[in-house]
Amino acid sequence: MAKPLPQGYVNLDRLFNKITDNRKIESVLELCCAEGKYIGYLQGKGFTAEGIESDLEKIQNGNGYPLHRGELTELETIMAGRQFDVIVANNVLTVNAQMRHLSTDYPLGHLLPSSRAFHKSVNLHIEKIIQCAHNLLAPGGLLIATGAAIGPLYRIGFSQEAAESLGYNVLVYMANRAVLEKV
Repeated sequence: MAKPLPQGYVNLDRLFNKITDNRKIESVLELCCAEGKYIGYLQGKGFTAEGIESDLEKIQNGNGYPLHRGELTELETIMAGRQFDVIVANNVLTVNAQMRHLSTDYPLGHLLPSSRAFHKSVNLHIEKIIQCAHNLLAPGGLLIATGAAIGPLYRIGFSQEAAESLGYNVLVYMANRAVLEKV
């Protein structure tokens, strides 16, 4: 039974449909999937979909969807050599999202979230995530990421050059969306 598109996923879903329209897609992994509502939506459309989330409470509210707990920089260990046709990231690979996530890991007095060093560590963290995603994609697989165009912290948090240096073919790169293909 088809589930409704979850709130906040319109832009990601439009991009997903446009980019995957002429491709054979079976498996999808969602990064930071929360309770897995988009996973349920994708399953209703016939995809094999699962997600990863670091927040145990959100996973416990996951309505039986296949959700895995862990950090995005540990994807390869958590997913144990699996491969996906598509990995989606809705407002995850942005500076703001990763700043909020990383700032909880820094003890008071370490790098301050407003410091240049902290911002550099955020960018390096995002690049580590897209490297881990690359390693989980099947050949020709896609990483589809969306952000928001409301300010620099909500935009995609990696450069086109960084994606290319990690072995991606950049199909789309804009302030609020990116589609990377594993070469």
